[in-house]
Amino acid sequence: MFCDSHSNEEKNNRSLEKLNVPVSKIKLTFGYSIDYDSEKELYDFDENGNVNLIDERKITWQQLLCGGVDWVSIFLIDEYGNEQPVVDAELA
Repeated sequence: MFCDSHSNEEKNNRSLEKLNVPVSKIKLTFGYSIDYDSEKELYDFDENGNVNLIDERKITWQQLLCGGVDWVSIFLIDEYGNEQPVVDAELA
């Protein structure tokens, strides 16, 4: 929600990389390690107390607490249960 923004040109010219892997299950994990309440003064609020997002949307503080994530991991799991990481990254 608070990551860097990208121009339309950057978004339209992203490269697509084909992964050479067998048919696999996909494991997605999202989470957060931010203590939102202790960092509340760092966020940009409008006159109604809503949080201003980088894409110009506005959400309530409660929506931020319920839906905010700052890391994501994606793993492929083969037929033997072996996990291959695709993405394991902090978002902000």
